[in-house]
Amino acid sequence: MPSGRQSWWVALALGAGCHRAAPAHPPRLEATHGSAPREAPEGAPIPTPRAAPQAPCAPPATPVLARGWYLEGWHPAPPLEDVLPLGHRGETLVGVTRQEVCTSADGGVTWEPRLRDLERPELVPLEALDAVAVLVPGGASRAPRVYLSRDHGDHWTTLALPAGAGPSARVFSDRDARLHVASESTFWTSDDGFTFGPPRALPGPRTDRVDDCGRTLIARLRVGEDAFWHRSLDRGESWRPFRLGVVGVEGDNGVLRCLRWRDGIEAGRGPLPSAWSFDGGRSWTAAAYDPIARARARAREDSGAPRCHRAPDGELACADTGRLVLPDSHARNEIRGPEGCEHVRMLDDRRALAFGACGVMTSPDRGGLWYQTATRGTAGRASSPSGRGGFLDARVAWRLDGGLWWTQDGGRRWRLAPGPGGRSLERGVFVDRERGVFARADGAVLSTGDGGRSWTFVVGGELERIASTGRWVMVTTATQVRVSPDGGRTWRASGTLPASQRLDPTLDVAGSQRRFEPSPGVRVSQQGDRILTAQRQEGPSEVARGLPRGYELLAAHATGGAVDRVLLTGGVVLARATPLP
Repeated sequence: MPSGRQSWWVALALGAGCHRAAPAHPPRLEATHGSAPREAPEGAPIPTPRAAPQAPCAPPATPVLARGWYLEGWHPAPPLEDVLPLGHRGETLVGVTRQEVCTSADGGVTWEPRLRDLERPELVPLEALDAVAVLVPGGASRAPRVYLSRDHGDHWTTLALPAGAGPSARVFSDRDARLHVASESTFWTSDDGFTFGPPRALPGPRTDRVDDCGRTLIARLRVGEDAFWHRSLDRGESWRPFRLGVVGVEGDNGVLRCLRWRDGIEAGRGPLPSAWSFDGGRSWTAAAYDPIARARARAREDSGAPRCHRAPDGELACADTGRLVLPDSHARNEIRGPEGCEHVRMLDDRRALAFGACGVMTSPDRGGLWYQTATRGTAGRASSPSGRGGFLDARVAWRLDGGLWWTQDGGRRWRLAPGPGGRSLERGVFVDRERGVFARADGAVLSTGDGGRSWTFVVGGELERIASTGRWVMVTTATQVRVSPDGGRTWRASGTLPASQRLDPTLDVAGSQRRFEPSPGVRVSQQGDRILTAQRQEGPSEVARGLPRGYELLAAHATGGAVDRVLLTGGVVLARATPLP
């Protein structure tokens, strides 16, 4: 093990005016795909949303919108399991879901399906071949498959497997230059990604595991009910027993796997390896996993996480759920993704990508700031649906979604407020861009004077209500009332809100129906997959239909007595494109 390069991780812890007359007919609806809406032709029937493709990489059907409306920030993310950046600066992304391979040429905003109908595909970089491979395990009646792309995922070819490889054969790689196919007693190797070489023997007729750790091949041989590990230091020309008693591995008891960095091997008892070797297992040193990784591994038992790999700059990176740990030569050792992002990857030496249930997020500075790139619906996450989003004006809005998010351009771009304080917020209100009062999941009420970068404790207890009007905020718990006249900067132990002022609107939820009144007499409601607006004494007008599951009404904004913005979970904004009267 190289001296001085792994010690870093041992100690790392980680407005009421004119209004329009009621339309004689409901507005015609149109399918929209970008920021510029298309008008439905006169007399055309109201269309229904197109059925969403079955492919998980493809976005769901675009909601059908009324004429004059468009969607801002509508970039649905596929349910990605892994992502690999390609190109000098990671300009192309190749991702896999549980059934597909897809690519993105715009940093993860949009995704295009490339390979479909796969089962548990594995994404493998082949840097020495300037290629990327997808390995698909075999099944009861189908042999494994290997797909290669040499043009950053645009085109894929199938690598023909050796004739002797049946449905039970296993495909694996050194994640650099070599691809292998192994049966129970024989394996074949491809060094060029075009053809496989002659067969070579495995340690015995019942070899059930084999892997390529760079300079060392490892294999597990079954003899009756027992298991014995073997290794090869000459690419499979010969095999010798791999004695692992010094690291506590005997047969099925323990973990032995490739480290995926500097031809390393890791081994040990329990769910997480305790020793690393960089000379084919001749000598061992303590694995440099930090206490957080060890505790998580014990709790998850056989999850296999964390796993280490080679970062784009060639150094060690170890991925755990929701975080990535880098060497101490970097300014930021640990990169934590936003809430709901189970995976974090480096795109280059500074930019990071986080993805999972959160959608797709990007950071330009190793996790210091996170920006929303693509979104997924977030229905049902919050115990209190009210107070989880709002507009300060037609362009500035905030929302709670695994953290506190801000937009300054009407929903086109969202930024996560720095610091972990926003992750535990349940509901609240901002009176301006800086001052707000919010409640945590444990009942504690906090205030901020800098847009959510820092928080101050106000009161605790069983929270009943947070109400506001203008800059006044009132917090009511089961035992006390606190009132602030200035958005949470100062507090009074008792009092009421000004009787002459109307309370700020809140979201009303009844079953699958939601309603929000951004100004007196103006209402926005959601009924299932439809968004409707109504003003004064008019009947409701449908402005959106076919919203995918998970995109739910949070708040709305009105100008001149007419709705012009509707905020949905995930940061999608339904906006009016035509000038208001």
